[in-house]
Amino acid sequence: MDFETKLHELYHQYSHFPEADKEDELRHFVTDVFQAREVEFKRKTKWDEKNYCQFQIVAPGLATYWGSESHWREDAVMYGGRNGEKALEPKNNGYVIVYLQCLGLGKDTEFTEVRLQFSDCLAFPEYAIKADKNRGRYRHEAAQGEFFAMWDDDVYASYNSLTKKGEWEDKLRIHLSPTLRCDKIYWIGVKTENLGSGILTDFFNDVGYNGLDKLIEK
Repeated sequence: MDFETKLHELYHQYSHFPEADKEDELRHFVTDVFQAREVEFKRKTKWDEKNYCQFQIVAPGLATYWGSESHWREDAVMYGGRNGEKALEPKNNGYVIVYLQCLGLGKDTEFTEVRLQFSDCLAFPEYAIKADKNRGRYRHEAAQGEFFAMWDDDVYASYNSLTKKGEWEDKLRIHLSPTLRCDKIYWIGVKTENLGSGILTDFFNDVGYNGLDKLIEK
């Protein structure tokens, strides 16, 4: 997936929250590569706060993914076609807010997680069939990974790779934030160290949405 490849490249080049005089370099990269807008840098002012960079990108075809038309402001869901493809009409699209987060406390400035927050949530595959609402559990094994969610005493959800392993032979994992009913995915969190492994590509394939590739020049 070209989108994951470029996220990995972004982290490789800009692995730490930039000094003020270096912000424009990162801003130029995400604007050029991801067609990003509204790039902001949130610099912590207290010890227990976190540094992060956020920007917004169009999610081509996200409205179509749900079989509907976009209800977002037209200029917020327009992008430029690449690789000889014509851009999808705004009515077909949504958007994603990308967060590059430094989750460490104190003076840690390394980007440790990429969070993608979707304007229109993604669907848990086969939820109507696989969810046990009485027990507050959902589990579904897709082609490349397993979706899991629980919502009894606590709420937790994840996508776990069935084919790839990280350090210490642990399975690679993406953290998922479900909606209140736990039937849709509001945002996902990927450790930066796992970018480039293919797990993000597998997740989008298994969830049935691959529109973000349309933003990338091959």
